[in-house]
Amino acid sequence: MQVLMVAFEFSELWDGAEDRGVKRAGIKVADAKEAEKQLIREKGVLMVMYLNEGDIPESPSEPFLEELVSSQQTIPPKVIPLPQELRVHIQPFLNAWLMG
Repeated sequence: MQVLMVAFEFSELWDGAEDRGVKRAGIKVADAKEAEKQLIREKGVLMVMYLNEGDIPESPSEPFLEELVSSQQTIPPKVIPLPQELRVHIQPFLNAWLMG
């Protein structure tokens, strides 16, 4: 097995870094009210990861409720019955739990 080492040179990124924001490889920190609101929003929003290309939505906007409801599958859950020997042993515990 051959190991390939790659070196990166980032010195060119420092040219003009004082004029670029932190998220654009710069050192300028945003101090506007909108920046504070965005920071609060980012703390409360979960990051999403798409494992399949087909899962990526067409638009980054929030889907309408009707679209969400219509896109959900309405397949009933599959019932897997317990074997008889487990039902016999569980019943006394269930009765005790229900009686409290």
